[in-house]
Amino acid sequence: MVKSYATERYIDIVTTFYKRARIVSVGSYVPETVLTNKDLEKIVDTTDLWIEQRTGIKSRRIIPKDQPVPASDLGTKAAMVALE
Repeated sequence: MVKSYATERYIDIVTTFYKRARIVSVGSYVPETVLTNKDLEKIVDTTDLWIEQRTGIKSRRIIPKDQPVPASDLGTKAAMVALE
């Protein structure tokens, strides 16, 4: 690679920018509805124990079908938490 003033200047600018970038806050949001493995037993031919042994998952948060929420709304709520 041939080095030029422009290339070196670009690297300087990028390096300077990233030195100043930092994560100052994080936020998260999960839906209120909980779906347990026991609930899944009624829907799928499986057991609570089988799911937990293989995945370690005991429950998960879901958005009910009758109350659809776009993923962008979940992201917005998480962003609001991060900004508080």
